[in-house]
Amino acid sequence: MTDEPHAIGWSAATGEFAFCVHSGGADCERCELRTPGASAVEALEVGEDCQRPITRRALRARLDAGGFAIRDGDWAFGGALVLVVETRQGREDADGMRRGILRVGARLRREDAAVGWLAPLTRCWTDAGQTRCAPDLHVDAIAPAANGETVAVLAHSFAGEFTDGYHVTLHDARALAAFAYNAEGLAQLKAGQFARAAGLFKRVSTLDPKAWKGPYNLACAHARAREPDAARGALEEAIRRGGDAVRRKLPADPDLENIRAEPWFSGL
Repeated sequence: MTDEPHAIGWSAATGEFAFCVHSGGADCERCELRTPGASAVEALEVGEDCQRPITRRALRARLDAGGFAIRDGDWAFGGALVLVVETRQGREDADGMRRGILRVGARLRREDAAVGWLAPLTRCWTDAGQTRCAPDLHVDAIAPAANGETVAVLAHSFAGEFTDGYHVTLHDARALAAFAYNAEGLAQLKAGQFARAAGLFKRVSTLDPKAWKGPYNLACAHARAREPDAARGALEEAIRRGGDAVRRKLPADPDLENIRAEPWFSGL
């Protein structure tokens, strides 16, 4: 078995996120440190059964220098949005076990607001050519960085004795907010609240200035509201960002029906 994580949290000094676990089946304590935007993970291990152990004194010095802790605070959009976690089980694996699925998202601070979900997380592996998955996948900690710009999610998977796994994902706060505002914008568009939808899609466009879906959905809201000039500007921005991926959607998207006969539309 594996003990619950300890020494969880962010370092205000270095901007890293860390957590440590101790294996109950072996003499090895492992700490992982991650930096937002970096793909590499720094792993520090202490114990006779570790592959590359360091001294406990060296580990303690590293953790003390960082001052890792989960502090009271909020993520950058906590005043307007709330983080949401969902766990469920998906299709069966080779052993007939339903795999655990974890989703993290955000929504406006209204109970009926739509949730913008990030990609779902599962923990599966191949054993003797068969896919096997952890049926239990849940969150142990959600922690915003000291500057509020990144949110760390520490997930815990379990599939039986000695199968505990811990998995960290770091999420950009602006991207999380963009998902939330886009989801609510689509809900408002479907409800015919075009002005509200447009306001939300404008936020998405600003939060994620490289992605094309924000301005594209904004164009759809303006088109549904019969505002061709505003729709044109938004579509041109979406094409500037997304190129052919956007152009392929133009001929058949029903949300653009009101502007498809505009003289400029075919030139897009």
